Amino acid sequence: MYNNLVDAGDAPIEYACCFINTIFYFVTLIFLHERGFNMKQTRFIAAAMAGAAALSAFCVTAGAAETPSKTWGATSSGKSFSREWSVSRNLYLRDIEDPVGYMVYGYDTDWWNEDYCKCYFIDHNSRAAVYRSGYGTTEGAMGNPAVWSSCWVRHKTGTISYYAQSYGAW
Repeated sequence: MYNNLVDAGDAPIEYACCFINTIFYFVTLIFLHERGFNMKQTRFIAAAMAGAAALSAFCVTAGAAETPSKTWGATSSGKSFSREWSVSRNLYLRDIEDPVGYMVYGYDTDWWNEDYCKCYFIDHNSRAAVYRSGYGTTEGAMGNPAVWSSCWVRHKTGTISYYAQSYGAW
């Protein structure tokens, strides 16, 4: 089922982490082998250590980014779903004069009838989300600062809410 159009903005970071983890594995392998462990023991210990390092790095970053620090929202109230439409908004904080981010949401009919939300924060990670009454919330991929996060869902109901979420301390 078509739910998300995922932005590949995080791919270079994932490749770097994979590369570092591979180097860690081989350094551990060489170190243990030089210390007199047989090859079977060395491979097992090195793989376990590399796996634990990868898992702990994932858990730390995933846990830190789960709770948005600020959320902006909008609804489809008063909008028609008989043709395409789009709304662009600047996102502000009460004590900051310039916008801290941007949000674009709307309804698209190019391929399928889709509701979408895109958001961008200048100095914070972002995540776009769409809530459809009766179908729940679908979230897009996490976007780095100054990278758009987007969420596209197939239109199934008339009540839609769009959200731009920022992550990090303001």
